[in-house]
Amino acid sequence: MPANQRDGPPIAETPLFGDQETIAASGVPLPSLRVLQAAGAIRAEQMPKHHGGFRRMWPEEDVLKAAIAAALGEHFAWNIRLVATVMAKVQPPLWSTLIAVAVNELQQADARTLRRTF
Repeated sequence: MPANQRDGPPIAETPLFGDQETIAASGVPLPSLRVLQAAGAIRAEQMPKHHGGFRRMWPEEDVLKAAIAAALGEHFAWNIRLVATVMAKVQPPLWSTLIAVAVNELQQADARTLRRTF
């Protein structure tokens, strides 16, 4: 039995994405993801492979942060190192709040769109 099911209600695990999925979803190439990771703006987890070694996996929130990094770099014409430095200075609770607000607004916008079309 997993640890999160022993005490109280089960806790939803964060979906993890591989390098290729993260690159496709965020629009950020792997070297730039590594720059963001080195600056502390995003964090990857290591998942063990079946035959030894580890595979780098990115939590959903960090994939969203990478997409935000791509948008910041494009909008302000910043290079990835500057974007990484700026993003690393934002505290994790603020990122969680910003992402939750953005997701909530998108869900409400989708609901309004669905109501208009039917």
